[in-house]
Amino acid sequence: MKKKASLIGAIIGVIMFVIVIAGFTYAYYTWKSTKVNTSGTSECFKINYVNGQDITGTDLAPLGEGDFINGNTIKIVDGMALATVSIGIDSSCNVSGDGKIMLTPSYISPAFTTGNSSGSVKYKIVEYSSSIYPNVTVDNLINQEFSILNGGSITSSSSIDLYSMSLYSGVTNEYIIIFYLDEILVTNDAIGATFDGTISATATQR
Repeated sequence: MKKKASLIGAIIGVIMFVIVIAGFTYAYYTWKSTKVNTSGTSECFKINYVNGQDITGTDLAPLGEGDFINGNTIKIVDGMALATVSIGIDSSCNVSGDGKIMLTPSYISPAFTTGNSSGSVKYKIVEYSSSIYPNVTVDNLINQEFSILNGGSITSSSSIDLYSMSLYSGVTNEYIIIFYLDEILVTNDAIGATFDGTISATATQR
């Protein structure tokens, strides 16, 4: 039996923001397998995924981290931008795997890379339940708190591994990616600066 691999193209999330923002891009999802499909059908390469929330025409406001981060907990406040990603293996497939969510900048203004505002565009990854929060927006989640899984700064056009997770049959992992500007690091050179990119995810069968 031949080893099988398939590519699934799907919009997961669109991100584009600036201090004054507009734009459009798209993301993709891939499923890679290096193992023989023991059932003999391509169905066990099927992945459950949900289109992420697009971030377009969104204005980020400089925020003080002390106002919304307490230890390993982050609170949703005005001025943030949110994107969602859901990833899991279909319940009909008796396999497990390893998943990874990535961010690939398409364009990032020099203000955020080599300028005085370098490091000011930050992200945090949290897990959530769509059954509790079916409509993820800042307005709907205002003042809600979540545990931080990972985070960092966007300082170049290189791809960033946002978060890695284990995948199991019938289990869907749901994440919110929170973007914000750190007021300690942002300066006047960021006014009108832009950022856009794609959120993508890969899964490899174990």
